[in-house]
Amino acid sequence: MRFPGSGKETALLAFWIVFIGFFEWTPVLLILQGEGSAVLIRSCF
Repeated sequence: MRFPGSGKETALLAFWIVFIGFFEWTPVLLILQGEGSAVLIRSCF
């Protein structure tokens, strides 16, 4: 299927996959790395 601006849509889809994956893995990373990661993540948002 072809859409106008399909390159943008593909990039957006890839972004959401990474974004959702990041939030799924964040609790695991916090458990592994401790409070340092929590501070780092809070400083990013």
